[in-house]
Amino acid sequence: MAVFVTWLEGRVYLPLADWNQSTVLLEHILLYSVFALVIAGLAELFGLVAETGKIPASRDADGIVLVMLAGGVLYLICHWAFTALFYRYFTHNYYSTILELKVGVEATQRLGWRLAVIEFGRGALMALAVVPAVALMRVDRVKAAIIAGSVLWIAGGLGPQIVPNTIIPQHLRWIQTWQTLLQNFPVGFVTAWIMRKTAEPAAEPQPQAASTTA
Repeated sequence: MAVFVTWLEGRVYLPLADWNQSTVLLEHILLYSVFALVIAGLAELFGLVAETGKIPASRDADGIVLVMLAGGVLYLICHWAFTALFYRYFTHNYYSTILELKVGVEATQRLGWRLAVIEFGRGALMALAVVPAVALMRVDRVKAAIIAGSVLWIAGGLGPQIVPNTIIPQHLRWIQTWQTLLQNFPVGFVTAWIMRKTAEPAAEPQPQAASTTA
């Protein structure tokens, strides 16, 4: 899911880059496979995965629909707000002087209302992507929300900025890392908060004591 969302973002904001090359997708698949292994290892190390009898109570299909709608709307709002804020105070010079970025800005302006649909869809897909992880984590609701938000930030913000990039300068990538934190983290946080029915993880069933007869 992270590969597709990142690829979609590249197609929209960097139209001059050749996103049809198979090597582009293969590089991102390899990158996110490594991230998946690292995150899975950390989850096992810190005991975040639920064992038998400890799976927290989560919402059913209605909750999934709800988090996709909430994730789409929330990401759309955060994307517009923080993109405008960072563009105004931090990134304007980059997007007005670097040809590839300047063309990307012009392309998004031509999209009009379709850009809002694309960003809503990205938020909905990101929310859907962390639902399985939220369902398995055996921590309380607040910790699950923080972890889910962090995963979306690492996968969609920190990770892609680590990969060498000949178009985006290093300083701009550092700024974008924090911008995506403010955009992606709320989606994961709200997704986990909605999906969890209870604040605490389900308790492990206690074995029944053997009955005694007089």
